[in-house]
Amino acid sequence: MELPHTKWHVNSNGYVVNKNGSGDKTKVLRMHRVVMGLHGIQIPEDMEVDPIYANRLDNRFENLRRCNRSQNLSRKTLSLTTNWPSRYTANLPP
Repeated sequence: MELPHTKWHVNSNGYVVNKNGSGDKTKVLRMHRVVMGLHGIQIPEDMEVDPIYANRLDNRFENLRRCNRSQNLSRKTLSLTTNWPSRYTANLPP
């Protein structure tokens, strides 16, 4: 399995994303959601993907968890003080 062959970048919120299309037809792909999907885990609209170690650039499957909004917000203060590395990673299944 592979990530789509497109250009990824870090958005203003610190997440790795890709934008497809333009104007009203722009679709934003978030790498952490794509990685979960490649591992066969669906994320319903009312659920979120949270980086376990509070590093938004580390998109390895073992660093991601599915959670609800309340669970995700309970850890937000942790991510504000975390030093992120200068590159991002994704661990994909074979």
